[in-house]
This record gives sequence, C-alpha cells and structure tokens, in this order.
Amino acid sequence: MSEKRKSSIRRQVLAEKELSDIKYALDQSSIVAMTDHTERVNSMAAHHESEERLRRMIEHSSYGKLLMDQNGTIQLINREIEKQFGFSREEMLGKNIELLIPHDSRPRSIRLLRKFISNPSPRTMGSGRELYGLRSDGSQFPVEIGLNPLPSEPGIMVLVTVTDITERKQAEIELRRSEGRYRELFDNNPLPMWVYDADTLDFLAVNQATCRQYGYSRDEFLSMKLIEIRPDADVPLLLENVSSTTESLQKSGDWRHRRKDDSILFVEISSHELSFAGRKSRLVLANDVTDRRRAEMELRGSEERYRELASTLERRVAERTVELESVNKELEAFAYSVSHDLRAPLRAMDGFSLALLEDYAERLDGTGKNFLDRIRNASQQMSRLIDDLLSLSRVTRSDIHYAEVNLSSIAKEIVNRYQELQPRKDLVVDMQDGVKVRGDERLLRIALENLLSNAWKFTSKIEDPLITFTSAEHDGSIVHCVADNGAGFDMRFADKLFGAFQRLHSANEFEGTGIGLATVQRIINRHGGRIWADSGVSKGAAFYFTI
Repeated sequence: MSEKRKSSIRRQVLAEKELSDIKYALDQSSIVAMTDHTERVNSMAAHHESEERLRRMIEHSSYGKLLMDQNGTIQLINREIEKQFGFSREEMLGKNIELLIPHDSRPRSIRLLRKFISNPSPRTMGSGRELYGLRSDGSQFPVEIGLNPLPSEPGIMVLVTVTDITERKQAEIELRRSEGRYRELFDNNPLPMWVYDADTLDFLAVNQATCRQYGYSRDEFLSMKLIEIRPDADVPLLLENVSSTTESLQKSGDWRHRRKDDSILFVEISSHELSFAGRKSRLVLANDVTDRRRAEMELRGSEERYRELASTLERRVAERTVELESVNKELEAFAYSVSHDLRAPLRAMDGFSLALLEDYAERLDGTGKNFLDRIRNASQQMSRLIDDLLSLSRVTRSDIHYAEVNLSSIAKEIVNRYQELQPRKDLVVDMQDGVKVRGDERLLRIALENLLSNAWKFTSKIEDPLITFTSAEHDGSIVHCVADNGAGFDMRFADKLFGAFQRLHSANEFEGTGIGLATVQRIINRHGGRIWADSGVSKGAAFYFTI
C-alpha cells in the first residue's frame, strides 16, 4: 500500500475520533445545561411558593402590614393598611414609603431605614420617641412600627407592621391630666398638708401652705423626716403615737411643732392612711392653732381678763370653725377619693394596660378589646370624680360678680337642653316666669343645673313625671323651689344631703358622684342664703333656697 494511501487512512481515522470527541462533549454539555435549567425551574418554583405564602400572611393579618424593598418602595399591603391610612391599594403599590409619613418626619424616617438596612435585625419603634402616620386626608395619628428583614435576590426586603396607638396615647394623656388635677387640689389647699412614709417618717410630698407655715422650701422638706419639725422632747411621744396608730383616719389633737427659725407653734393634726407611690403613707392636715392656745393660757393666767378674752375667743373660734368645717369636708372627700374612688380606676388602668402589653403584643382579640373597654370605663369614672372635686373647689374659691339674674330663663334653658338630649314625651314641666335675683349668674346657673339634673334623674323611672320651679314670699323672704314627684328620700337622712360624696340612693339605682348638692349648698351660702329640703320615699322631693 502506498504511503499516500496510508496517510489518507490516518487522516480519516483522526477525523472520526475528533468527531466522536465533539459529539461526547456536546452530549455532556447538553446534560449539564438540562440540569442547570431544572435547578433554576425548581428554585423559581420554591421562590414563587415562598412569595405566595408571604402574600397570604400579609393579606390575612389583623394588623396593618406591608412589604417594601430596601429603597422604601412599597411592594405588598393588606386591607388593614388601607383602612389605617385611607389610601387605596393602587395608590400605594410602587410608591415610596414616604407617602405614609408626615413631611417633617421623613428625614428621620429615612435615617432609621438606612440604619436598619445596614444592620437588619427585628426591632420595634415608636414606643419611646413618638412616630406618626399620615392619612390620605392629611391627618396624622400615632403609630408603633415593627421592622423585620426578609433576605431576597435583589437585596433586603422589609416586612413592616403598623399599629395605631391612638387609644393608648389618649389613655396616657387622660392619666397625666388626672394626676395634674390631683396635684392642683393638693398644692392649692389653704391649709398645710403633707404626705409622709409611715415606716421611715420621710416627707414624700408637701403643699405650698406647709412651706409658708414652717419656713422650709419644698426641696428642704423632701430631704427631711417628720421628727425634724418636732421639739426634741416631743420626739418619743411622736414615735409612740405613730407606731400605735392603726385606724385609717386619725385625729390626734394638738401638737407642738418647730419652724425653721426654731420658733414653736401649736398645730391641730388630722391624718389619713393611704398608699403613695406604692409606699404605706399618711396624709396629714396641720392647722395652726397657736393663737387659740395662747388665748387659753392667758385665760388660765388671768381671771380678770376672762370675760373679755372668752368673748373674743368664742367669736374667733366660731369664725375659724366655719372655715375649718368647710376645709375639713373637702379634705375628707379628697382623702376618701385618693384611697378609694381614685385608686380603683388607677389600678384597673395599670393592670389591664400591663396585661395588654404582655399578653397581646402580637395580636388583639376579643379579650384584649374587653381589657381596653374596662380601662376606658375606669379612667372615665376617675375623670368624673376629679372633675367634680375640682368644680366644688372652684365654687368655694371663685370671686362673686353680682348682677341681675333671670332664674326663670336659666331654668327653662336647662330643661330644654335636657329634652333635646333625652326627649321625654310624658314629662310635664311647670316653670314660673319672671323670677329674678341679684347674684353671680355663673354660680347660680351651676346651682340650678344640679337641682334640675337631680329632678330629671329621679323622675326617670315613674309614670306622669312632673318638674316645677316656683318662687314665693315666706316670712319676709323670697323662697325659690325646685320640686319633682320622683323617687324622693327618707328625711331621717336629710342631714347627709349636702355632704360631699353622700348619696341616699345606690349607684345601681341612679348614677352620680354625690358632689352636686354639696356644690349647690356652697353656692347658696356664698350668696348669703340657705337651702333645705322636704321629701318622702317615692313621694318626690322639694329643694327650697333663698338668695
């Protein structure tokens, strides 16, 4: 065989081998390509399934939830977000999260988002420094924001939970407002008052009158103990008295006290047990009776001056007794409300708020809503009690501006307003025309409001109810009368009518706080008049007063 023929055969064999190698390589490449394609399909299917689960989780959540990318662009939202912000789904999807943030808060929000993206870990914002959402109508509302990172191919996705905390903020505001009213009542009392720790005898709170009477500043008092305002010789007796006191209300008589300048004064002490900032404490009223004690000593030392001093003392005691009775009644009502009526709503607010925070942070079901309702009811009752106390205090302290007052016109306005709010077709109202007096219109309106409110309330459960307002001359005086044919009361308890928090009907029968008639009496007394009542059980009631 020629060399030329052999060379041709070798070239053909090599060509066939190369073709075989190429086919094998192509076959392997095809297998790899098919494997990669299958993995990508499976990965895409898993990713799609994960996204679908996330979408369902967001859509069916009872909380406001949305999904945004690391640039703040909104990708998914649920119906709760639509309800909270007032925007439609179409208006939010694809928009930046700034759409839902008030303009002045956006720079801070952008910084918080960048900080979160740089260190993506679950966190909650808004419980400390306040955050606000922006509704479609331009109004703002306080929110608490939860952020959770979700890794994805483009980068970090952020799951945002938005909680509207408007009701929580309102409850906090009401609590702070109530505490402020309580502090005002304590600080502005004309007689010295303080609270001390029953175990350590540390001063916990003092009012302005205490500082004036003893010469110490408030800060100085709060760094002192009760024994420091007592002469050294009286300290053992003080300690014995404090350790042996078990009654909730203690009237311990007269004591010697020492001012900052070391001068001695005599004080009449009344104290009441309460809980202050979680500590067993006592609220003390300390009335300066030094003048009375000096007068007594002078009387004992000089029989010749007895008649003159006794007359002076009786007059001064009578004047001071009237003042003290009024102040002591306010103190008793105040102390009672602190230890009973005010403490219960505060405990309810604190307990159920805590339960809400600890047990329902992730969801709010029917039980959580029930807790909120009970918190609101307790805070509203507390607010009504404090408002009534403050109203009574203002009536006592406010100046009187005399002018001609048309009582008939005021009475008709009050009854007409009640008819608009609570229409009663079966009610008969008889108001005498042209009844005019000279007095303070604002205070007399408050007095008629309370009397007619009682008449309206106590005729609400009878047939053929009747309310009247009349005026007539009796024994040389003009006597005005608000009367009704309602539930009435037992005259054996008439002496309790005008006391603060004194009620002759249970709260289950008729609502109220027991302040109204005490307020009326203060107003009538300040106008130089008097007020009295006549009634019988189920026979109606008539309240008579003069100006």
